[in-house]
Amino acid sequence: MPDRRARIRNLNDKFRTTLDGGRVVVDERVNKLGPALVAKVLTAVRDFDQWDQGNDPLETHDFGMFDVDEHQLVFMITYLDMRTDARSTDLSNPNITTRVLTISMYEEV
Repeated sequence: MPDRRARIRNLNDKFRTTLDGGRVVVDERVNKLGPALVAKVLTAVRDFDQWDQGNDPLETHDFGMFDVDEHQLVFMITYLDMRTDARSTDLSNPNITTRVLTISMYEEV
């Protein structure tokens, strides 16, 4: 299990820091903040490194809360199959898993 968890964490970190290898969804309220702030939000997601037992109990780096300017935001990585219509059966296998990183305002979660 630790090796599988480490693989999931590494895949999540690679996706989150490069935004390559999955889909990124920025919710409507975040998009309405404008392109300059959305760029800052994406940078904050890529740079996020505040993992602890409280926000990452499974040590998979798939959720984070952060602030940009006066806005509180969250990101979450979900794991779907390749058609993106069902949950993946193996989160550690990138050949059958589509990672979806969703960024939302904190109060929407």
